[in-house]
Amino acid sequence: FSAEAGGEPGENGPDVKLLKVRATYGERAQIMCGIYFMVFQHHGRPAYFKFPSHKVGQDEDDVWLYFWDERDGEEYCGWWFGPTLGGEDCWAFTKSQDEEHPPACMWGLPWKGKKA
Repeated sequence: FSAEAGGEPGENGPDVKLLKVRATYGERAQIMCGIYFMVFQHHGRPAYFKFPSHKVGQDEDDVWLYFWDERDGEEYCGWWFGPTLGGEDCWAFTKSQDEEHPPACMWGLPWKGKKA
């Protein structure tokens, strides 16, 4: 599993930041794979939304990648993947709190599972 930043704010339009996510195992991990664009700031960090792949005949889940601060407790503070921003249904989590952008490793898949 990895997250790689690509592009700089302003390079592809105002405040656009691209992120490429790759994963090597699991159906949910594959759903999270793709190119993300920064939409806005959420809890002081960028929130990203996955570009749809537009594959014919394939429905796709919405995928958000966002930071949640300690307002709901220290155990929930970190970076999250899920179908909604701030929702209870989440696919992956990392407690990395010092990063301005999502880290490339130490994600729990599922969110309370083994770190990848």
